[in-house]
Order: sequence, then structure tokens, then C-alpha cells
Amino acid sequence: MSAGGGSSRRGGRGIVLVDYFIAVAVFSASLATFLGLSSLKLKALGEAERRFRAVQAAESALAETRSAVLLAARHALSEAQEANQAVAVAEQNQRYHQEKYRVTSSAFAESLATFDDLLDDHVELAEAELALYQAQYQARLKEAEARRLIGAP
Repeated sequence: MSAGGGSSRRGGRGIVLVDYFIAVAVFSASLATFLGLSSLKLKALGEAERRFRAVQAAESALAETRSAVLLAARHALSEAQEANQAVAVAEQNQRYHQEKYRVTSSAFAESLATFDDLLDDHVELAEAELALYQAQYQARLKEAEARRLIGAP
């Protein structure tokens, strides 16, 4: 009985051993497949994270650029407004010197002013006109810069 029983135990052990090796092989194959898929998933997650960070960086750069353009546009509009105010002041100055020249010219005609007075007022009027032209030029220049920054024609 011991001989027959021993061989059946060995046979049973052999089957268990074979089953064990099959189980280990299946487990190893499953583990290798899992690790392979996990590696692919990790690579995909890494790529997705890299792309996400790139998108965040691009959005941040875009926001900074928009902010800088808005600031530049506001500055240009402010400069254009200041230049237009300078034109108004130059126009008023030119009208003043024009009237002053007219009065001096009438006084000279009545011999109440000298020729030097008339020439001085004429020079002042010419300088006021030149200042007006320069102010108008600067205003048009500042307006063009503001239109360029905001994309207007």
C-alpha cells in the first residue's frame, strides 16, 4: 500500500507542481502584460502632462501679451489725447498772436506803434503758427500709433 500510495502522492505532487508552474507562468505573463500596459499608460500620462503644461505656458504667455498690448494701447490713446489738448492750446496761442499782430498793425497804421513792434509781433505770430503745425503733426502721429496698436484702419 505504501508503494502504491507513495506513487500516487508523487503523482499528485507532480500534478500540483505542474499546476504550480502553470500558475506561475500565467501570473508572470499577466504581470508582464500589466507592467507593459502600465508603462504605456505612464508614458501616455507623462505625454499628456507635458502637453498640459505646454498649454498652460502658452495661455500664460498669451495673457501677458494681451495685457502688454492693452497697456500699450491705453498709453498710446492717452498720448493722443494729450497731443490733441496741445493742439487746442496751440490754436488758442495762435489766435492770441494773430489778434495781437492785428492790433499792432492798426496801431502802426495810426503811428502809435513802431515798425520794430510790428515785426516782433509778426515773428511771434509766425512762431505760434509753427508751434500749431508741430502740435498738429504730433497729434496725427500719436493718433496713428494708437490706431495701429488697436488694429483700426
